Amino acid sequence: MAIQNNPLSNGQALAAEAKKVNTPVPAKPEKTVAPAPSTTANDQVKLTATPVGSTPAPVSLFPQKTAFDPIKAGKVNTTQGISKANSPASIKAALAPTLKIIAAIDPEMSKAISKLDDNDFVLADDGIKDMFAKHDIYAAWVAVARDSGTMNLHFRDMVLDDRFWKLNDGEKASVLSHEMVHAGDLPIISNFEKLFGVIKNKIDGVEMGDPVEDRAYVYQQAQFEKLGIDSSSEIFWTVQTYLEDRGLIAPYKF
Repeated sequence: MAIQNNPLSNGQALAAEAKKVNTPVPAKPEKTVAPAPSTTANDQVKLTATPVGSTPAPVSLFPQKTAFDPIKAGKVNTTQGISKANSPASIKAALAPTLKIIAAIDPEMSKAISKLDDNDFVLADDGIKDMFAKHDIYAAWVAVARDSGTMNLHFRDMVLDDRFWKLNDGEKASVLSHEMVHAGDLPIISNFEKLFGVIKNKIDGVEMGDPVEDRAYVYQQAQFEKLGIDSSSEIFWTVQTYLEDRGLIAPYKF
């Protein structure tokens, strides 16, 4: 026996299905997030405090001083305008920046120069030809006697020509150090060395030089790197040429 479709039953079934679809599903309750606690000043101290067992970084109460750089200091000329005609009130005070450079590269040489006072310096205006400075009584006598005829000089006066003051401070330090090497020589012995040096040069056909100057130029050349003196300096070539001619250093490579 065939089963017939019941229209009423089908409608009720469709209505029941629609009711299932349209029935809203109750929403899940949202979780309540508690607000972040405010950070107080005390909390900040706790957060930034040094961990237990760590050594806190030292706090400097004074600004750090920059180390003195003799090369940088030597690139300037702090004695512009000084000359025999425009002599400073104190020569040693005028030389203070230069003496500081010498102290940085050779403390022992600095001690020797510090023993000089203003009366140990003589200013000249080309009284010593083709030189920046000279450290002996003969050069001092020439520089002073030419103008005043006096011989009232210290035995070891240092003559500073006008050309000296035009040098950068590093170059002046180099020249002063050269002359102070002579100051360490015994005058009687050094004079004999110069005399025999001249005689030997005549025999060998050498134009100039002697053991006294050899020592000073060798020392001066050894300080060039510390002073930053290079081939752009007139002082460099004065020393280089002398030592090359004497066979004490290799020829300069261009």
